[in-house]
Amino acid sequence: MYSYHVYFSLKQSVTRAKMETVMGSFVAEEMQDNLMTGYRLLHMKDKASSQEIPDYHFIADYASAEDGTIALKDLATRYREEPHASLMRIVSDFRVAFSDDLITPESA
Repeated sequence: MYSYHVYFSLKQSVTRAKMETVMGSFVAEEMQDNLMTGYRLLHMKDKASSQEIPDYHFIADYASAEDGTIALKDLATRYREEPHASLMRIVSDFRVAFSDDLITPESA
């Protein structure tokens, strides 16, 4: 599995409920139309020695690196359109990373 990680914080005027609504719309579209196979949205509660980590961590999963690349290229052509545009308007800090699974329950 190939995963796209987005770490972000919300602008002060944005509620968690608003973010969850906007994220729900975005995820529904990506799951239906853009190769996303799964996702997780995490709230970073105890940052321990890493206070610089943004407050939320969104993980979008794709079956392969090729699917992830195709999906992100597609998103790049429409990132200023809804529902992604609404996500961009509500975040104050934004960082991305990519990962490949090394060990999974299926491979153990």
